[in-house]
Parts: sequence; structure tokens; C-alpha cells
Amino acid sequence: MANVLVEGWRFLPHSYSLVNQFQCLEMLQRQSVTLYHRDAPLAHPDWRQTRGIFAAEAEQSLAAISPPPPGQQLDATFRIAFPYDMRPSSASRTAVFATVQSALRPNYFVGAVSVREAMQQSDALIVTPSNWSRDRLIESGVASSRIAVVPHGIDPAIFHPPSPPARESIRRKAGCEHDFVFLHIGAMTANKNIGLLLRAFAAVVARHPRARLALKGIDPLFGSANLLKEAAKELTEAQIALVQPRLGYWGGVWPMARMAELNQSADVYVSPYNAEGFNLPALEAAACGLPLICTAGGPTDEFTNDNFRLKIESTTEATPDAQPGRLLVPNFDSLFAHMCRVLEDQSFTQQARAAGPEYVASRFTWRLVVDQLLATLTGSGSG
Repeated sequence: MANVLVEGWRFLPHSYSLVNQFQCLEMLQRQSVTLYHRDAPLAHPDWRQTRGIFAAEAEQSLAAISPPPPGQQLDATFRIAFPYDMRPSSASRTAVFATVQSALRPNYFVGAVSVREAMQQSDALIVTPSNWSRDRLIESGVASSRIAVVPHGIDPAIFHPPSPPARESIRRKAGCEHDFVFLHIGAMTANKNIGLLLRAFAAVVARHPRARLALKGIDPLFGSANLLKEAAKELTEAQIALVQPRLGYWGGVWPMARMAELNQSADVYVSPYNAEGFNLPALEAAACGLPLICTAGGPTDEFTNDNFRLKIESTTEATPDAQPGRLLVPNFDSLFAHMCRVLEDQSFTQQARAAGPEYVASRFTWRLVVDQLLATLTGSGSG
């Protein structure tokens, strides 16, 4: 029996919190694990916990996970919050979840210490979800021996392709049954490259007026609506006139079941990112049967294949500041060509609706991910 303490966020729409909760729910199913939880400080004072993201029974289970009693011997402490806390714990092993999109900066660590100082605080292991993120950690000075790659996953009970009648019903309810819907989900932060997506969509609409773009942000945490307005400044007045009547934006906190329906209502998921630590929304979209259009060279290469993903050609450049790191620069013409292709050639879309869910469900479920995580933390597996 392994005693595991997770120090992380619960009941937030932040990706770290969602990942933490999915992993905790899976660990609760393991007879070989006694799970404890301690809530980590929130990264911003104006953030507020929100119930209703997960099903009521799941949230009851999450809320019931208690801190360890005084003096409890722990086999592992796993921290999944921000800033990253590399300080030692009382457990036999300490691991810290960290993602690096482009570069690792001192303000990423508790105390705003340098990378070297943070790594010298203890022998804690960094768990990161992609080789892209791992490479950025190494560029920043973290020894490869101090890094373990454990990907993210999906819950196939939530994220799965709908039956044809169910999809028709979802699309009617969403009012998009006669449209071709491109979807993007995320904070609308600069690394998502929303300006490029809007410009490409304007060019697509000029050729295909039935195209629609659905954007889902996270206003309570990131002010995504304002970030979207900033990104729209890249457009000309003529482009805005094309995009605005065909753009749907939602910034509220939605239950996971409704997020799945949003994916199930769309036709294609588009992510022309400059940098990502993993890109969980793209994985969830693939699990729902959506073909993906994603920047080549980044972490999405690690959990997709050509049967359901089109790669946006890209180049790589150094980050614009003194920190070591990398950014991807996706090509506009490649993005535009892929967006037109999925509209004009339904054969790829039909292929992706079967290939994506099968691939993801066989490799990237939370059950499989937690097997890897527990092996990393304690040396145990599924149990």
C-alpha cells in the first residue's frame, strides 16, 4: 500500500486543476494507494473555486480526500500547482508537476528563485507532460535525470464520439446544423496565436461563407474575452466584417459534460499555437472524433498521427528575451490550406472520426496515465 499526498488545486477551470482532479479520481480507484490531498495556494488572489465542473458524485469524492493525519508516513508527495515548489517534503519521494511552453523563468518557482537555486533546494523530480516541455526544461538547465515525462489523458466516459443521431441533436441544439464549425478551446493567451487563427478564418470565409468559428475561453481566470479583443486587432476592417457575424465566443465556466458536447458539435479542432506544454483540449477533441489542425513540431506531434491530424508547417525561433527557449512560428498559407481542405474534402474528416478516438482511447486514458504516474512516484502500477 502506497501513501500518496497530492498538493494541488481543486474546483478550478485551470488545466492544472482539471488534470489533478482527473488523476485523483483515478487514484481513488486503486486498491494499492491511500490518497491524501492538501489544497495548494491559488496563483492569483481573485481566483475563486467553482463547483459543478465535474459530476456531483465525482466532486463529492474529490472533496472528501483529506490531508494526511499528523505523523503519517508518506511514500510520495506530488505537487501540481503554480508557482512550482521544489522544496523538500517529508515523503520518501517528492515530485513537482511543471510545464514549459517556450522558456522557464525564475518567477515560475516559489520564492522567484533561479532554475539552479530551485533544483538545489531538494532532490525533487519534475514531472512534465511532453518531450517538448522536457526539452525546454533541459535548455533551461534542468538535468535530464531530474525529469520524467508523463502525458495527459482523457476520460472516455466523457470525451467520446457521439452517435450520428446524438450529433444531429447536439448540433440542432447549438444552432449549427447547417454550418461547418471550426473549434478552439483555451485561455486566448498569446501562445495560442488567436490572431493568426482569426486571419486564416477570414480568408476561409471569403471562400466558404457557411464556415463558423467557435471559441471557448476562461474569463474568470484569464480574462479571455479581453485577450480575444487584443488578438482581433491584427485584423483589417474588411476581415472583421467577415469574421464577426460568424464567430461564437463563450467565456464562462462549463461542466466537463458540456465541454464534451461543444467538441461533439464541431467539425474540426484548430490550434495554430506558438508554444504549448501539452495541449489537452486538442487531445479531448480527438477523443470526440474531431480531426485536428495543429502546429507541426510541438507537443501535439506526440499524441496524434496523420490519420486524424493535419500539421501546420512551422519554423522554430528563439524566445525574444534572454531566457533560453523556443517558439514555433506556424505558416499562414499552410493553416489556410488545411482549413479549406477539411471543408472541401470530407474523406479526411470521416477517417478522423474513427481514427482519432481509437488512437486516443488505446494510449491516452487517465487510467493509463495514472499507471505511469504511480510508477514514477512510487514504483507501483495499476494496483
